[in-house]
Amino acid sequence: MDTIKKKILFAEDNESLTKIVLYMLGKEGYEVFHYPSGENVVSGVKEHKPDLILTDVMMPVKNGLTILKEIKEDPDTKDIPLIFLSSNNNDLSIQDGLDLGAADYILKPFSIEDLSARIKKQLNIK
Repeated sequence: MDTIKKKILFAEDNESLTKIVLYMLGKEGYEVFHYPSGENVVSGVKEHKPDLILTDVMMPVKNGLTILKEIKEDPDTKDIPLIFLSSNNNDLSIQDGLDLGAADYILKPFSIEDLSARIKKQLNIK
């Protein structure tokens, strides 16, 4: 991994999935900022300037599509890649996310190996 820790902002309301993903990200050496709802995600992105955003689509307070729109509208955050995690396999929902500028869309359940590979791809880590 790069000598400078990569920062990931992770927004997920499912506690068991959160524990697993936080463990994996920590083990791989990322600095992680977790948000259990969509409420403060956009302000968290502005504060922490993450290298990557991982977010669930359906969350309390503010959903992932709204978060993505707000991030893409801000010149300071528009280039941060965002990967959606979702159990919604509706083709329209996936297409909406990608059309709005999501870098990737991972369907739940997913393997930790797949998540790790997709994160590394977005961060250009070998």
